[in-house]
Amino acid sequence: MATLPTTTDLRLTLLQALGATLLLTAGGCGITNGSADTETVEGMATPIKMVLRGAGASFPAPLYQRWFEELANQGVKVKYLSVGSGVGIQQFLYNSMDFAASDVPMKAKDIATVPQGVVQIPMTAGAIAIAYNNLGCELKLSQAQLVAIFSGAISNYSQLGCPAKPIKVVVRSDSSG
Repeated sequence: MATLPTTTDLRLTLLQALGATLLLTAGGCGITNGSADTETVEGMATPIKMVLRGAGASFPAPLYQRWFEELANQGVKVKYLSVGSGVGIQQFLYNSMDFAASDVPMKAKDIATVPQGVVQIPMTAGAIAIAYNNLGCELKLSQAQLVAIFSGAISNYSQLGCPAKPIKVVVRSDSSG
């Protein structure tokens, strides 16, 4: 009979995977752990031996910050800017960051432009919710209806069985996943 891992076991495994991912990615970006990258943080049992810079998705940022705090105890400091997936990937492609976090995988054409290569590893998952504001209209939309709304095929609530009112789709303006 197999035993299920505990929450602590899963957390440690994720931290180890994140640490390995960051170190592999940073190694590919030319980060070294020489004395120039060593930083002393007051109260730390282990001096910081490496500083990694990352940017990207805002959704997982609180989780990453928690992981990075624990990595700091192992001598790895991670500075992460929560600026959105598109900006994070752009900064990584410009070689101004050691790693990027994105809601979607990088495109093959972008990966091909990175001389040191790219390792992509799923780190977390989340859900996207669709919200609407139309009093008196109760909707439970199917996937096909959502596609039709976002493609413009459905443009009025009357097409969904509600009183007539134009549907105005509002999305983020940045290049988030």
